[in-house]
Amino acid sequence: LPQPVEGEPRLMATTFQFKSQPSGAKVFIDGHPIGETPLDMELLFGKHEVWLALPGHLDWKAQINLTEENKSRPISFRLLPIE
Repeated sequence: LPQPVEGEPRLMATTFQFKSQPSGAKVFIDGHPIGETPLDMELLFGKHEVWLALPGHLDWKAQINLTEENKSRPISFRLLPIE
């Protein structure tokens, strides 16, 4: 494995869990399609734009900030049906 170069910032990542009710929502991270809920994926620490979309339901969008303190918390979303 490559060793970090002294003086360069170390990138840290964590496996993050996305769940939705109902499941099967498409997950976009920083504008890129990633998969469908439920989903476990590795994300670098820092801020990320999250968007969940499921036909017949309102989209859910937010910014998350992954840090050492919140790295193991799964996110569960309740998607509301469009009336």
